[in-house]
Amino acid sequence: MNMIVDIVLLAVSGAAAFYCAVLHRRLGKLMDVDKGLGVGIASMSAALDETRGVLQFAQESCRRSIDELAPMLERAGADCARLSELTDVASELTDLATEDIDRAADAAIERIAAASVRQNFARSNGALRTRMSPEAASALRARGLEHLHG
Repeated sequence: MNMIVDIVLLAVSGAAAFYCAVLHRRLGKLMDVDKGLGVGIASMSAALDETRGVLQFAQESCRRSIDELAPMLERAGADCARLSELTDVASELTDLATEDIDRAADAAIERIAAASVRQNFARSNGALRTRMSPEAASALRARGLEHLHG
């Protein structure tokens, strides 16, 4: 019986030795620097170093951009406020100019109408009565002053 146990023990030891040899060969291929996992680890390490460099460059570039843009934004805010003030002033000047033009137009129409009435009155006292020009009559009607036209 001892002999059977010894043979079984020898067979198990041989199988374990064979298994260890297979594992050693596979582990050797896995750790091979040229073909195995070592190549993957080395390339990932290089890619990680390159990514860190690119990240640092991007951060420095962002900082420089922020430093350049901050004063520009401050100037733009001040210019925007000044532009808003200028727009308000231009709007007020436009309103004033429109009012001045309307007053001047009303005064001109009244003068034209008064001159036409005087002319008609002068002609009716001995000269031929002439009629007001169609343009002056339509201007009087537009301004609500048709009572000045005879």
